[in-house]
Amino acid sequence: MLTDHQREACRLHFDEDWSITELAEHLECSRSGAHDLVRRAIAQLDHLEERLGLAAELDRRDTIEAQLRARTDAVERRSA
Repeated sequence: MLTDHQREACRLHFDEDWSITELAEHLECSRSGAHDLVRRAIAQLDHLEERLGLAAELDRRDTIEAQLRARTDAVERRSA
């Protein structure tokens, strides 16, 4: 979904909290080049999310799981 280059840039920027300047130095490009790389990767991920709806599906499943856990807890409390 992302190129290896985009994936690494995003990992360093978001997971490792690297600044755009640090990222540019590591990638041996300009600050604007590093910024554009991260921006394009985010745009690609946003586009994929719009088409696939994976985050919305995960939210829906999390809601159902929370409801089931609440019901299970209620049944367990009544049984105790």
